[in-house]
Amino acid sequence: MDGPLNWHDLEIFHAVLEHGSFSAAARALGMSQPTVSRHVESLERRLGRELFVRAPSGLAPSTLARELGQRTADMSEGMFGVQRLLDGQPKEPQGIVTLSLPYGFGGIVLMRALREFHDHYPDVSIDLRLGPLQSNLGRREADIDLRWLEPAEPEVISRRMGHWHFGFYATDHYLRRHGIPQRITDLNDHAFPLADDAVMEFILEQLAEHGVRLRRFPFRCTGNLMLNTLMSAESCTMCLLPNGLHPPAMIRVLPEFHVASPAMWLTMHSALRRNTPIRAVWDWLQEHLPPVMQATRV
Repeated sequence: MDGPLNWHDLEIFHAVLEHGSFSAAARALGMSQPTVSRHVESLERRLGRELFVRAPSGLAPSTLARELGQRTADMSEGMFGVQRLLDGQPKEPQGIVTLSLPYGFGGIVLMRALREFHDHYPDVSIDLRLGPLQSNLGRREADIDLRWLEPAEPEVISRRMGHWHFGFYATDHYLRRHGIPQRITDLNDHAFPLADDAVMEFILEQLAEHGVRLRRFPFRCTGNLMLNTLMSAESCTMCLLPNGLHPPAMIRVLPEFHVASPAMWLTMHSALRRNTPIRAVWDWLQEHLPPVMQATRV
């Protein structure tokens, strides 16, 4: 490599990586497309390696570009913080942030992570919306999206929050009537309320590896509806619930065994990262959500 890299070239490279094309990056940066292309080509010459594969369908980042992008993302965030300080932006964000949740118990972990948020940001309101596996961030269906699928959109920023872990629970009333399972395969003798969502499919695949094929209790519902209607002291089924977040009336059985959810991803459109209230929610969840999810691994 001939000489040190300069930040301006890296900033433009990062914009192209985030936005997926020279033209989109140019619009975001307020530059012309040829200028953006020229800076990226200059960076490629310095590195002696190709960063993007040009094709009629668009740009495909190379392995080097993806690795470099992890570093430039941190640099970009640092520059954003410096800019906020110089601009004298208010320290206390204000406004409404729309946060989309997937079906499948996402709200339980989220509310645990957010429980002190409004003590720190009293002027930020969070509009919680229950939605599909993922919201269309390009159409602004949500400001921030929690999803079970790894994002593939070129203009989406994402952070992997980790997995959360389920155990098997039942009420004392149920266990006195049906007995306490002693082995994992004893679960085949019990019926479970099973939601039709990506989380449950992922869990059932894990259980099948241990010889367990759960029987469905004779009704179908989403994970969130199941939580609201079945997890009471009068529950008449065995249940899968997040460890440590289950209702007090539920007793854990087979405590040595748990199953994991798919990875949860925190996502937002890159164009919104400088929106002060959205950024406050994003930064808070990025810090507080992973520990809550990790704590269910018991």
